[in-house]
Formats: sequence, structure tokens, C-alpha cells
Amino acid sequence: MSKVLVFWNQEKMEAFAAENEVPKGVSLDCFGENKQLTRIAEHREEYPNFIFFDGFEKGCRNIFFGMSEDWREGYANDGDGHYIGVVQSEEAISVLRTLRAEAAMSYVYDPYIPRRIWQAPSFSPINVSSLLQMDRESPEPIIDGLLGRGESLLISGPAGIGKSLLVNYLAHVLASGGPLWGYRVPRPAVSLIVQAEVDGFAQRDRLGRLLTDNPELANDRVFMLGAPYDDAKCRVVGKLDDPAFHAEIVRAIRWSGADVLFIDPLISFNPVNENDNTQMRRVLDAFMAALADTGVTVVVTHHTTKGSGKTRGAGAIRDWAANALELELDRVEDGEARIRVIHDKARNFEQADPFYITRTMGLSFELTEHKAARVEDERLQCVVDVLTQAGGRIEGQRTFGLMVAEEGGIQQRAAIGRILDARDCGLIVEIEGGARGSKTYVFPRNRLCS
Repeated sequence: MSKVLVFWNQEKMEAFAAENEVPKGVSLDCFGENKQLTRIAEHREEYPNFIFFDGFEKGCRNIFFGMSEDWREGYANDGDGHYIGVVQSEEAISVLRTLRAEAAMSYVYDPYIPRRIWQAPSFSPINVSSLLQMDRESPEPIIDGLLGRGESLLISGPAGIGKSLLVNYLAHVLASGGPLWGYRVPRPAVSLIVQAEVDGFAQRDRLGRLLTDNPELANDRVFMLGAPYDDAKCRVVGKLDDPAFHAEIVRAIRWSGADVLFIDPLISFNPVNENDNTQMRRVLDAFMAALADTGVTVVVTHHTTKGSGKTRGAGAIRDWAANALELELDRVEDGEARIRVIHDKARNFEQADPFYITRTMGLSFELTEHKAARVEDERLQCVVDVLTQAGGRIEGQRTFGLMVAEEGGIQQRAAIGRILDARDCGLIVEIEGGARGSKTYVFPRNRLCS
């Protein structure tokens, strides 16, 4: 249901509409000097969905959650937890930001009683010709080549491989703007982690190790769902088919502004038999439907079966996911684990060949050159090594040249020559169109150091 943004002054409302792009699902209305608001406030006991702040008792005109300079203090929720309020045009920008991904309950007012606004049907026929003529740009992906905005990603692996540690790492890499294993992260993404296995003390220790060794990942765009007023209680209990649990997660997504939601692991939140295709698909579809209005992207971790290494449970789990990665432990050496990553499914991207990452002592997961990726020309191996160490992505030919020159102990001109040779023989890919005509270098999608 759409949200109504209400102005007292018709002139201000029209000026605001002319100067700002109003998000889809938000409409504007003007009450002028309508006395209906006063009547509703005077008979508030008849309208349990409305909450008034104390200013009205003092004769203040700011009867709906505050106005003018007070509006933030009085801004509140209705009985169902939906945001409603009356604001002046100078505050409307902030309210629209709050409504970025919110389908909130809204009201217009008859002469004496409030009524719910007309609700559009859930579905409607779309003409294909109209769809083809749609001029809206596709939303930027969360991870270009791996995870689209609003899609789902299933990460499966055996017990003990470090899936929960990987969730922490992914959340912080996405929040810092990447890159991730050679994949481009178009812009920083706010992450919300919902997990059931690790308490706040252990999470503090894990994150301390991760961010001490990788200080560039430290930021305030990662959140964990937990108990109110107790940071130590960040283990969550809930069921993916429970509307009350849905509401808690949706509220947390809106509060944090999360772009990505991590569910870790699936088994802790799944209320049905994971081997039943019908039940699993119903639960997962219902969960995604409950989150649909938020526009959030969902990442779920799950276990693989012993022996086969395939995603455990019903095939519907993998079918539900838009994208899927499978993790296989290659070997453990000196406390570090080398992991083979299989790009098992990609609904809207090209699948990459398997590649390798290493879980380091600092709990990061870094792109690793596998011995099979050694190139025959030792001159070009230096180029591959530098790009691998940089996480599979380097912006700018000059920057890349300086790094190769330092690594190989050669002149920058010779280093750039090796970069171009590596490009020409397909070891790396050169992407044009960066800022001020700069070039970006990545590994080919069909290689990724595999």
C-alpha cells in the first residue's frame, strides 16, 4: 500500500513536487486548515491507530507527531508499527528517504473519520509492448557477475569450512565497496546478519581479528539482529514461515537501511523437513514474499552432504536460489584453509569456472592463485601475481604498471608492456570506460585463477 506524505500548505506541496522526484508508492496530499485533524486528536480514544504527542494538550498546533522544528521528536508509529505523520515541505526529503523501501499503512481523511486509502490489486496484466518500451534502467547489482539486487544467493559448504566467518567477511567487503575475488561491487551495501550460532562475545573476537588484519574493511554499515539493549545476545531464534518473525526482520531492514540480508544457517530457521521439495519451496517463497517490499537482497548459508559435497536436502532449495556457490575444502596448511569455490548457478549472469580462496589467520577469504593457474611465460606470471594479490581487480593502467614494476624489479614502461601482453593472450581482461578514461583490469570470468 502506498504512503501519503501530507503538507499543510498547497503552495509548498506543489513546489516540492516540482523540485523533487517522488518515489514510486508515495503520493502527496494537502490538508490546508482542515479541522478534521483537531477533531481526531480530541477523540483519540476512537482511533487506536493514531498516536499523539503531548504538545496538543498544551494547545500546540503540532498534533500529529510534531511539526516544524519539533517534527523529529514527535515522529512515531501507528498501532501496527507503520510510519505515519504530517510534515512540512522542508522536512519531506528526510521522510522520503525513510520511505525508500517501505510499503506503509497510510490514511486520507473524510470529513469526520479517517479511512484507509484505496489499495491497488496485488497483480495486474502487463502488456509485453509496454514492457519493451520501459525506459527505466536496470538496478545496479550488489556484486556484478554474481548477485543482482533483490536476488538470492545460496552458499553451501561442509561443517567447519567457515561459512559463518565467510558471512562476516562478505558483509564487510560489501559494506566497504569491494572488490570481491575479482568481482566488482558497484557501491557500498548495508548488510544485516541474522545468525543463530555465535554469541556476541565470540562475534566480537572474530570481528576483532578480521578488522585488525583488514582495517580497510572497518565501517558502520554492518548490523546484526539481536536482543534489544544487549549486544551480547546476537543469536536469533525464528522460523522462516512465521509472520511475526517476518515482521521483526522487515523492521530491522527498514531501521538499518539494509541492502543485503544474511541468513546463517538455513537449518536453524527452517521449520519444515528440508528433504521435502514442496514444503521447502513454500517456506522459502513465503519468506521472500514477506521481504519483497523492502527490496533487500538475500544471502543464505547451508550445509552440503558428506561424500558428494552437494547442497543438502531438497532440490527445491537450490532451485529457489537465483545464484549459488558451493565450497569445498582443498587443504589446510599452517592454520590457513584453501577452499575451492564452484559457481554452481547463475540465473542472470555468466557462470565462472571454479576458483580458489584462502581463509587466512585473520579470518579474511582472499582470492588465491592455484598451482594450475601458473602461466608458461614467466614474464607474465608477475602480472598474474600482482592482480591476484590485489583481489582480482585493479583500477588504472598506470597504477597497475607501478605495482608490476615494483613486484618484478623492472621499469614501468616494461611493466605496462607485460600487462598488455597478458591482456592480448587472454590472461587478464582490460575494461575501458572508467573515470577520466581510465582502464580497469580483472581476470576473465572463465578463469578466476582456477
